[in-house]
Amino acid sequence: TCTPNFSSCTRTPFPGNVIPENRWSPIAKALVPFVPKENATPSNLAGSSNFVASPNLGRYRYNSYVARVDHTFDSSHRLSFSNSANWGIEYRNENALPEPAIRSDNYPAHRNHTLFTVDDNKTIGGTMLWNTRLSWDHFDEPHEKQYGDVDPNLPSTGPYHLTGPPFPQVNIDGFEGMFPRTFRQPKNDAYSVSSTLSKPMGRHLIKTGGEYRAYQFFRQDEVNSNGVFAFSNLFTPRDPLNNTGAASGNGFATFLLGLPTSGSVQTGTPRTEKYRYYAMFVQDDWKLGARATLNLGLRWDYQPPVRVSDDLTVS
Repeated sequence: TCTPNFSSCTRTPFPGNVIPENRWSPIAKALVPFVPKENATPSNLAGSSNFVASPNLGRYRYNSYVARVDHTFDSSHRLSFSNSANWGIEYRNENALPEPAIRSDNYPAHRNHTLFTVDDNKTIGGTMLWNTRLSWDHFDEPHEKQYGDVDPNLPSTGPYHLTGPPFPQVNIDGFEGMFPRTFRQPKNDAYSVSSTLSKPMGRHLIKTGGEYRAYQFFRQDEVNSNGVFAFSNLFTPRDPLNNTGAASGNGFATFLLGLPTSGSVQTGTPRTEKYRYYAMFVQDDWKLGARATLNLGLRWDYQPPVRVSDDLTVS
């Protein structure tokens, strides 16, 4: 009921102050079974702090190795090959709730890193050293998101439900944010080749060389393609027109009624970004005396703008 000039309105509460199930939003009704049930005595009359997650353990496992092979062709030519890698997986719970209400970007997160290098050293004419190095550095970090064997039967799906399970992220005032974001899968590759000539000339050590690097970054991130929805008490207080009874209402009641305070959908576009780098240099290490050396050098480098495959743009 409202006053004649609509300066104030008073909502009639549901019988027993309980929302009947036939008034629940179909999507809320589908998600409620996955909301953790209370397992502890509330700390106050409002019923908060009624859930304890223990033990709330993260799981981390990483492995690594290093390998190196050296081969000497003769006294003037040596080649070395090295390979190092580390790979692992982690499950990091970021809201202390059990699956599938868990909120995390690392559940699990894989981090796989591999580096290969080849280093060639050759002496020319007894006084000149020619060093050439090649490398490939690969880093793969998929976040596929595993939240248990759960596939909720939501009553509706939309064009933005790109990945399963189709949980929207739900943020309710006074409660921990629930349900996961969708997956992402970045891959990084860095290739490089460099070559340097070094030659002593009396008191001078002359060095000259160049370097080329190629970086390729693949990005695939569905971000929040299943939606993010916030629920406050704005749609359920006793008087929605002024602050009388501002303490009334409840975010979870708003959630049950299917009246989000705000919502958004954010999707990502798979893309491959390419970066290049070029450099040349000349350097003179001039030994002025037993206790002084003068270093002189000139370097040119150039990094062109990023290129994105398939004519996509990056901002």
